[in-house]
Amino acid sequence: MNRMQCLFSSLFTIAVCVLAVPGAALLSSETDSRPVKVSFIADHATISDGEELWLGVLFDIDAGWHIYWENPGETGFATRVEWDANQVTTHTLTSLYPAPLRFIGAGNILSYGYAGQTLIMARIPSVKIAPDTKMISLHAKVRWLMCREDECRDGRQTVELQLPVGKSAPANSQLFEHYRGLLPKSHPASNVKINILSKDAPRAVLEVKLPEGVEGILADDGTDTRGLYFYPRPHDQISSWKVSVDGSPETIKTAAGSLKVFRQPTTITVEMRLAGKGATTPFQAEGVLVQQWVNKDGKLTPIDASLVPIPIGTVK
Repeated sequence: MNRMQCLFSSLFTIAVCVLAVPGAALLSSETDSRPVKVSFIADHATISDGEELWLGVLFDIDAGWHIYWENPGETGFATRVEWDANQVTTHTLTSLYPAPLRFIGAGNILSYGYAGQTLIMARIPSVKIAPDTKMISLHAKVRWLMCREDECRDGRQTVELQLPVGKSAPANSQLFEHYRGLLPKSHPASNVKINILSKDAPRAVLEVKLPEGVEGILADDGTDTRGLYFYPRPHDQISSWKVSVDGSPETIKTAAGSLKVFRQPTTITVEMRLAGKGATTPFQAEGVLVQQWVNKDGKLTPIDASLVPIPIGTVK
């Protein structure tokens, strides 16, 4: 994918966008979203007062195209959803992003995002429905950048979802179950040890061991697999990240075909460059560590995504 350097004056306004590769297509300001179809869904077909409700913006992405994670990497901008659920909650909803994929474009430009399909979600622990309400109306403003090898387009759309009020009835259960399984857990996996080598010039090494009884850990080849990788979450005090996965994967036969796997313990080195003159106060950075294991029978385990904290300064 072509190198882009983008500066944004606000969350939904592009101030400057420069394509550094001669002959590349300009970023479209049109709302033509044909390569990416967006829909607003929920895990209920009907809802009643006091129930938990999951909302989701579903992206169906044409082959060859991709959109971006909350940290887009070295190019692009993050996919954003502004939720409007004021009819059933007074709380501001937080977007929940599934574990991303890694894309390596022309010039080894690294980006993080999604291909094929993804679901960005929000959770309402308990809906508050006014008496005599028959229908609730929910809205979401969605903004994304969709790219392929030689072209990028700006996409934006406001979507609406209406849910009848009544006896609870589930909907889209398998879809939500799948993508909730890709949300990062709040604690690191048990086979990972975190070593902070420097707190003031931040550098960390993650030691990743093979869990007992597995043949290996799937390697990330920068295409469409969620292999072993650390995805840095955005932080306003960190200007850039460098992630290196050490080790030599081997190609083995699995139930999903021939795949590259790490059959020995490996390490991931995470280096950070602080913004400005550096951290003024201690803070905690974090990222998402993604793993998928190959069992002895050749079958792949479900994807494991977990948050890994990295203290900066004197954070304990």
